[in-house]
Amino acid sequence: MVLVDPGAERFDLLIQVADLQRHRGKVGFEDPESVRLQTGILDQKTESLDQKIDALDRKIDRNQAQIIELFTQLIGQRPDAG
Repeated sequence: MVLVDPGAERFDLLIQVADLQRHRGKVGFEDPESVRLQTGILDQKTESLDQKIDALDRKIDRNQAQIIELFTQLIGQRPDAG
């Protein structure tokens, strides 16, 4: 079993989201069609990042469940059993 440091991957995704948000603020309004296209592209990228974050959250949940299971096997009882 390999445990991945989810913090580093999540940080990278958050940096990408911040870059997208900064880029949205720099879009010029001279050409409305260009703005629509750029907004559509940025929305797709944001949606892709949201999907990656959701997948990462599921991976974190699985890893935490594995850790609890390993501790349970190690000490012979569930940690929340009191």
